[in-house]
Amino acid sequence: MELDRRSFLKTALVTGSLAATGALAACSTPNSSPNTGTQTPAADTGANSTPAPSGDIFTPEDLKRKWAFEIPPDPIPEAQIAETVDADLVVVGCGTSGLLTAISALEHGMKNVVIVSASKAPVSRGGSNNTVFSKYMAEQGMKKIPIKYYQKEISQQYNNVNQALWYKFYNNSEETMDYLIDLMTSKGYYVGMEINANIPEDDLYYQPFSSHAFLDGKEFATPGTAQPLLVATVAAEFEAKGGKIFYQNKAEQLIREGNNTGRVSAVIAQRLEDGSYARYNAAKAVVLATGDFSKDRDMMYKYAPSFAPVLEEAGTFEIPVDYDKGLDPFVPGLMPGDGQKMGLWVGAAWQKNVPNTLMGATIGAGPAGTYAQGFPGLIVDRNGKRFMNEFASNRLAGMSAWHTDGSQCFAIWDTKYASYPNMWHDTWDSKSPTTPPDQVLAGWDQGIAAGFYFKADTLDDLIKQLGLPLEATKATIERYNGFCATGQDLDFYKREEGLTSIDAGPFYGAVSRTPDFLTVLGGLRTNSDLQVCEEDDTPIPGLYNVGTMIGDFFGGIYTFQIQGANYGACCCTLGYVTGKYIAENE
Repeated sequence: MELDRRSFLKTALVTGSLAATGALAACSTPNSSPNTGTQTPAADTGANSTPAPSGDIFTPEDLKRKWAFEIPPDPIPEAQIAETVDADLVVVGCGTSGLLTAISALEHGMKNVVIVSASKAPVSRGGSNNTVFSKYMAEQGMKKIPIKYYQKEISQQYNNVNQALWYKFYNNSEETMDYLIDLMTSKGYYVGMEINANIPEDDLYYQPFSSHAFLDGKEFATPGTAQPLLVATVAAEFEAKGGKIFYQNKAEQLIREGNNTGRVSAVIAQRLEDGSYARYNAAKAVVLATGDFSKDRDMMYKYAPSFAPVLEEAGTFEIPVDYDKGLDPFVPGLMPGDGQKMGLWVGAAWQKNVPNTLMGATIGAGPAGTYAQGFPGLIVDRNGKRFMNEFASNRLAGMSAWHTDGSQCFAIWDTKYASYPNMWHDTWDSKSPTTPPDQVLAGWDQGIAAGFYFKADTLDDLIKQLGLPLEATKATIERYNGFCATGQDLDFYKREEGLTSIDAGPFYGAVSRTPDFLTVLGGLRTNSDLQVCEEDDTPIPGLYNVGTMIGDFFGGIYTFQIQGANYGACCCTLGYVTGKYIAENE
């Protein structure tokens, strides 16, 4: 029988593998959930069905047993295939990466390109697209982003990434972004750039201005949320150039010739409207672009175990998959790993980094101007003590909070914070005007009404509302205010710009909430040409993957230090480069 989730947790707790992947692993015990996973007994009696161990003692052979999602289903019978469609290139997935791959293949000479998608329309979330330079940046008098910032990101991923893919992105992002700028502006849209974290350029946590978005000034007027406009435009252009999109076609299986030893030559998809099947033959290549695997319980417990219990607690795995799901950080869990599973079933290996990188999944407290910005005020733990340099970008600051006492933090600030320079803007656009302090204060009042923030005329009252120890917290505030007066933080060496005293009431506070979650990154093993590889790193002929699926592009946490890295690099640039490569080489 396959290794079930409960058995895996027992094993992992014995070996320490969960403890090494993140603090939230401690939130789960072998009996912490009534759900037992989706495993079913294997049909064969070979390697996949080793005898179940007795008690909690596991042998090395037990750890080799496969999870249910790793075992290929029975082939779909030819008699059930109602239609066959012939193409040169078949792209599975109609998100940013699938669309950029498909249209690039057409732009570079491939004639017969089709997209197969389980969704009803193009799909996207967010809207931050990183590039190192563009014609828009040139028009604004900006310079190309120095390579050192991307090398810093590689080092923050422990150098545990496929560096060739990062440099391929760096060398090709300008061409890709200029293509998109030409396309989008020709349709009457304009370019916006997302605000960075408002941290000085000489600081370790500086984020260069480099995230592009395409806006219409109406429904899509804010960078960070406007990707639906981009994918809809690219899809329309793709079809205008002769490409075909087959919506509500959920890819189920790949066909690899030679009993899973040769070329991947077709995709079989179920047509969701009537349940019939269609076969899409690919004379040149198949590209997987199906997104993440966060809706699959077992894949999360195997490949991202530190956060799987949080998704379990949120009920993520019980919510039906929505292939048209847009941006919603409050309802975690996106796709069920369709592409990753299909790749595994035809012999693909998993990426070399495990656990997989999470986007989001960190704890934070206190208001900021945008998702990327940090809260530079005072942050304490549940004992009323400081534990970090608060002047950091949101995601990295949140990681520090995750590892503090109780994985809980408390933000404390006063009225002056509403006038903090360059923090508050009308939109996330870098050119938007600063929001007046009275409007910022009004926004905090709305947060108080919603239960996110606390407010009091005295610090004693605020501290009591937050549930913190009174004397210890007051002592921390007094010491912190002393640092603010001298401009020197002798505890955590926060920059003087971030030393904002807490002495002008009313006073405000916030308690960290459950970690947010956007997606889990990576999957199948991927080489520098975006080919999917077997365990020995040999490419599987005719099979590529792009976008969120790319294996080993990230190797730690998604830092947000390179704003829009996943969309800009994995989806836009590497999608566009892959389409060109296939057109010229397959």
